[in-house]
Amino acid sequence: MAIRRQRTAVLNAVLGGFFGGVFLTSCAQEATQAGPELHEQVAPKVAIELPAPPDFDGAMAAAKPVDGIYSTWGLIYDKQKLIDKVVRVRGKIVEVSDDCPNLTKPRKRKSRQVVSKCQSLSVVIAGDDDLHTIRVTGYHPYYHPHFKVGMELDITGQYVEQTRFLGMVYVEPDNGLIVAHRLHGMGVNRAGKFTTNRNELSQMIARGELLEIKHAMKETD
Repeated sequence: MAIRRQRTAVLNAVLGGFFGGVFLTSCAQEATQAGPELHEQVAPKVAIELPAPPDFDGAMAAAKPVDGIYSTWGLIYDKQKLIDKVVRVRGKIVEVSDDCPNLTKPRKRKSRQVVSKCQSLSVVIAGDDDLHTIRVTGYHPYYHPHFKVGMELDITGQYVEQTRFLGMVYVEPDNGLIVAHRLHGMGVNRAGKFTTNRNELSQMIARGELLEIKHAMKETD
C-alpha cells in the first residue's frame, strides 16, 4: 500500500508539472500575441513625410530659352556650351554698383583721369528664385544712374568669364558675366535722357539720338 501511494504521488507530481508547463507556455504565447495589439492601441501613429525627389526634369525645362531668351539659370546650366557666345538673357536687378557721376552724368564729365576713381559700373541680375545671379557690365555709363533694384533687364551680350571695362577687370569664373551689346526696351541719349517708353524710344532712334552700347568706351574717352 505504501509503495502504491508513493507511485501515485510521483505520477501526480509529474502530471502536475506537465500540465503546469503547458499552462505557462500557453499564457506566454497569449501574452506575446497580445503584446503588439496592446502596443498598437497605445502608441500613436505618426505619418513620416519623406522629402520629394529632386525635380531634374523641371530644372532642365527651366534652363531652356523661351523665345530665344535665357534666364540666368539657363545660362549657368549650359555655361560650357554658351560661354564666349552672344546670348540674350532676362532678369531682375538685385544689385547696383555705386554711381560714378563723373562718368554717368554728362554735365559732370571732366578729364579722362576720373576713370581711375570709379570702382566699377555693373549690375547683378537674377531669375525669379533670386538664387542664380549673373553680373552685367559693358553698357553705356549714362544708363547706370537709372538702374534700380527690382527693374527688369532684357539684354543681348557676350557671355564670358572675364572682361575689362573702364579700367576695371571683371572675373566671374563660376557663373560668368554678360558684356552688354544691347539693352532691349530702353534707351538713353547724349543729354542723359533715359526712357523705357516705346514711343519715346522710337523717336529717339528715328532722330539718331540713341547711344549705342558698342560706343560706350568711345563716348567716355
